[in-house]
Amino acid sequence: MKLEMKYFGPKGMKEDEVRMKVLNALRSQGTVIKSDFHSVTRTWNHQPRFETEIHFSGTEPSLNVTTNDKVFGFLDAGTRSHWVKPKRAGVLAFRSKYRSKTRPRIIGSTAGGGSGAMAFSKGHRVSGIQKREFTKTIKSIRKPGFERAMQTALREGLDNIWEK
Repeated sequence: MKLEMKYFGPKGMKEDEVRMKVLNALRSQGTVIKSDFHSVTRTWNHQPRFETEIHFSGTEPSLNVTTNDKVFGFLDAGTRSHWVKPKRAGVLAFRSKYRSKTRPRIIGSTAGGGSGAMAFSKGHRVSGIQKREFTKTIKSIRKPGFERAMQTALREGLDNIWEK
């Protein structure tokens, strides 16, 4: 014996209306969040590429902004203290002063880089990179707006769900 159950929604219901409202809200939020990541990297010499992934299955719409850029990962997560040595020459050459372009827990990027007199070393220990926590900061700033946008999209979609 085969038992089959199917759901038949009420006639005249426009389910696609809700789905489109939520997808449009996800796309809009993706653009806003991606612009936050671009504002962090705007003064960098190389520009990381950020991808937006939208998932809308079941009842949990989600949005992921990702990159596989190593430099962004080092700055976001930080690095430990380590030894640096020259690879192609006999000594390392670098500016004696340095000002970073980004700050921990701050979304944005300013002018920075090396300055001061030239310094030389056959190898030395560096303190590592202080973690900037860009992704945590952006998530904490944008989460309330994201949730509001999803609630608004659902409300607007449900207001227009029935054909008139």
